[in-house]
Amino acid sequence: MKTRILAAIPIAVILIAALIFQSWVLLALVVAMSVIAQTEILHAVEAKGTKANWVLPILFCAAAPAVLYFWSVQALFVIFAVMLMILFITCMFSKKYDFTGFANTVLAMVYPQTLFVFIYLLIFEHMNMQWIGNNPFMLLMAILPPIFCDILAYFIGRAFGRKKLCPEISPKKTVAGAVGGVVGGVIAGFLVWLLFASGIIAILSFPASVIECLLLGALVAFISQFGDLSASFIKRHFGIKDYGKLIPGHGGILDRMDSILFAVPVVYLVYSIPVLFAL
Repeated sequence: MKTRILAAIPIAVILIAALIFQSWVLLALVVAMSVIAQTEILHAVEAKGTKANWVLPILFCAAAPAVLYFWSVQALFVIFAVMLMILFITCMFSKKYDFTGFANTVLAMVYPQTLFVFIYLLIFEHMNMQWIGNNPFMLLMAILPPIFCDILAYFIGRAFGRKKLCPEISPKKTVAGAVGGVVGGVIAGFLVWLLFASGIIAILSFPASVIECLLLGALVAFISQFGDLSASFIKRHFGIKDYGKLIPGHGGILDRMDSILFAVPVVYLVYSIPVLFAL
């Protein structure tokens, strides 16, 4: 646990610096993490000896932020469809890839890049690529509840956990820990409201009530736990413990980003579809 905490400190410093200085810094950080995460999932899908096509997933990973910034989500979807057709043709006429290799490559194209897309959308659409004055309320609402969820789930699960949540996928997770994680999300939601929507810091303001932040924090924490389980589901299938060794005590980028990747689309949809969510 000590190693995990010490390793998390420089990560937190980098993230805070990126949020304070400029969105371009944050964008560069996210792009770097997405590239590393892409290589991690490709290594994972090849863990059982099946050959995957690295070129198309890496191209999609590299193209996503530029296409979203200069064009649109629709353009990115078209590029994905074209790459999928190219992948079909490549795998059918090449002896290097069998059907399992084709399926694994599709997985690597979909996860995690389609989820990273929502982080780019938050940065481009709601932070406007400017200084912190266009404040990162929504990005922090997607980041902090999963972090607090992870922390409280760990301690409450160890103290009170008896009934296993999903032992076939993640033997250490408990129902008590999952409930504690949602409580952690509520706490994180309150902290984000306190900083960005309560008016305590004049330059940071976002039109959200404390009830909205508490409810969204709980929802994000709840959904983020499925992101963690989904990453474990993939690791268990391919027989690996961690996606990488980049972060001591944590594993790879995907090991740290898995819950956040499920959280970001929730926050984006809540604040991008006001007709449905009335926020």
